[in-house]
Amino acid sequence: MLLVVRSGQFSPCLQRLRSLHSMEEAMNIQRARQIANSFARIREIQVEEVFGGLLVHHQRHSRFFMRESCFWPFVFKVAGKSSHDVAEIEMRLEA
Repeated sequence: MLLVVRSGQFSPCLQRLRSLHSMEEAMNIQRARQIANSFARIREIQVEEVFGGLLVHHQRHSRFFMRESCFWPFVFKVAGKSSHDVAEIEMRLEA
């Protein structure tokens, strides 16, 4: 699930998204925090844990992910020069 978020408008959208996907298994909040913290050193992509999902900021756009399986393909797509760093993070987190 991909959600385009505009600055200052995400809280109601995220809450609605969360309720719509209550039947799907959401990402574990500790896992979301671990992933977000791992991206602290990558300048091009900012990742934060929000409502147990991941909010990704990239080039003045934001996207919210409830499932990790949707998050990784997007991050690799937008990583550009940082794709090696993203691969390293994913590998570390899978270990």
